[in-house]
Amino acid sequence: MNEQAQQNYQANLEEKASNYHLLLAKAKDKKDKLNKVKEETKKCKVCQGYCEEHKKQRENHKTISHKCGISCPQSRQLQSQVKECSNCQSQKEKKYKLIITNPLIHVRLFDAKGENPEVYLLSQEAVC
Repeated sequence: MNEQAQQNYQANLEEKASNYHLLLAKAKDKKDKLNKVKEETKKCKVCQGYCEEHKKQRENHKTISHKCGISCPQSRQLQSQVKECSNCQSQKEKKYKLIITNPLIHVRLFDAKGENPEVYLLSQEAVC
């Protein structure tokens, strides 16, 4: 391997390493921000969506040393109590809910002769 090729290879590796470290730092920042938001959510009573009584019951149930999943009868019973509880329902109504509208307007068929039919979904935004 000649010296110029070796220098190019070394420079390429150094550039990739610096890009990797930059991306790693960005990912760490995003993870830190997400963890901060999660901690704030744990403190917010509205974000939790449960009244104090059911919140304590959920925490006690999570401390029990068993594998809690969909088929756990205690978890299902607690969930049904939450659905019937008026305080829990009022907490859930306070939560911010984003309503996403469907941006699709209609479908058009181009080249309808049958040689090469293509379907385009046109949205409210400009389509190239």
